[in-house]
Amino acid sequence: HMSAPDIDTSKPTKADAAKDPVLALYATMCRVGVPALSAIHKMTQEGVAQEKIALFKVAYGIEDDNSANKARKAKNTSFSPPTSSKRPSTAVMQKIHWTAVTEDDKLQDSVWTLTAGRDEGALDDSDLLELENVFAVKPTAGKRAPPDSTKKAKKQNITLIDPKRAYNVAIALAQFRDFESFHALVSAVVAQDSSRLNAEKLQNMTNLLPTTDELAIIKRHAAVEDKAEGLGTAERFFLAVSRVPRFALKLDGFLYSVNFQSQTEELRKSIDTLSRSCSQVVSSSQLGLMLRRILAVGNLINAGKRKARGITLASLLKTATKKGNDNKTLLDHVVASVMKQGDPDGIVNFMSSMPSVKDAKRIDLKDLRATLRGLEGGLTQIRNVVAEEETNNEGICSDEATAAFISKSSRFVVEAEASIKSIA
Repeated sequence: HMSAPDIDTSKPTKADAAKDPVLALYATMCRVGVPALSAIHKMTQEGVAQEKIALFKVAYGIEDDNSANKARKAKNTSFSPPTSSKRPSTAVMQKIHWTAVTEDDKLQDSVWTLTAGRDEGALDDSDLLELENVFAVKPTAGKRAPPDSTKKAKKQNITLIDPKRAYNVAIALAQFRDFESFHALVSAVVAQDSSRLNAEKLQNMTNLLPTTDELAIIKRHAAVEDKAEGLGTAERFFLAVSRVPRFALKLDGFLYSVNFQSQTEELRKSIDTLSRSCSQVVSSSQLGLMLRRILAVGNLINAGKRKARGITLASLLKTATKKGNDNKTLLDHVVASVMKQGDPDGIVNFMSSMPSVKDAKRIDLKDLRATLRGLEGGLTQIRNVVAEEETNNEGICSDEATAAFISKSSRFVVEAEASIKSIA
């Protein structure tokens, strides 16, 4: 029979709990990953003495509920991460790529802070050693790790956003490598430098702009350390963008102005095609003769009714598709068959007199109206940005870039307004 080891009841440790015959089982549960609170709950269920439970709580750094509630409800509560180890790890560990919650208002009364003060305290050296054995980065096969542990490691870039997103943005930004810096890139956008930025690159850039959440993260970092040194490629681009007020609107305006001519030309071309086809329809004598023949046949079938001098387009479609008593033969087929027997004017081939109709039938008036509304809306947005820029001129872009933006945009608005009015 082994006697229970003496435990310092004033300040027991995890090691003491592991040696105690009553507490050893529960200490082992914690060592394999069971939360200390769960182990305490099981001790209560199994009738372990309260003084033993109290020793276990002290050993694992568990506070009483009253103390925890007081700490949580205290004014100006600060949320600190739980302690990890009494000594820093000397091994290069594999990284966990998570997104940390940094705002106090989101942490308040959350699962992360309701148990603040109840964490298990610093890991023992033995726990840290086990973690290092499992999660330390293994040296490349065939190569020895550098013997000098004091040798300065290569400086890692600071990653503030999701690693996958940062990687994709960094790859896409390679198309702008001819710019000496991201500050130069955003300045070129503001100054509307079309000699270095075309429509394709501007469109690609709109897909790389930071989201509202990403901008908030970058601005929080900039408030502490307002410099790009040490940041990753995507973060440096986001930082440059964050320093330019209304950058997304300026980029949209630049892209709009670059595409404006091609869009208006396409719109004019479609409108001209519709106008030309309408003129050809109205002036086609062959079509007129064909319609009058159909009207004559319809009046003959409707004998007894007042003769019509003309019919609507909807009625024309109904008349042309009128079926005979065999429920197969259509009226327009009958008219065409009759006319082919003697058609010196080539009326049956009336479509040859309206060549533009074939192209016009592929044009949707709703699409044309939507395009025109889009042009008008984009122009209004540019006008508003210029007014805002003239009133509140701030940001890191040079006065030259801002002046170029105001000058070019103001001139463009006047020219574009006249062009749109001529179309409308």
